Amino acid sequence: MQRSKLWRIALTGHKRLSVPLMTATLLSGCASASVGNDYCLLYEPIMSSSEDSDDTLRQIDRENVKWLAVCEGLEP
Repeated sequence: MQRSKLWRIALTGHKRLSVPLMTATLLSGCASASVGNDYCLLYEPIMSSSEDSDDTLRQIDRENVKWLAVCEGLEP
């Protein structure tokens, strides 16, 4: 049997198994991310730098507003 055909057979079986495993992983990750206390234990506010671009500064502000709302209970 040709080597390329063997690889095709091996990858086909692997794809069938990988899709359910990836789906289960993604779903379990989403479930734990929705708990506020876990987020606050892992995340901390991001500090900006004078070298940051305007786009980076907007992204930093957006993430810090989330942190304030979830961890400090402040409204944006």
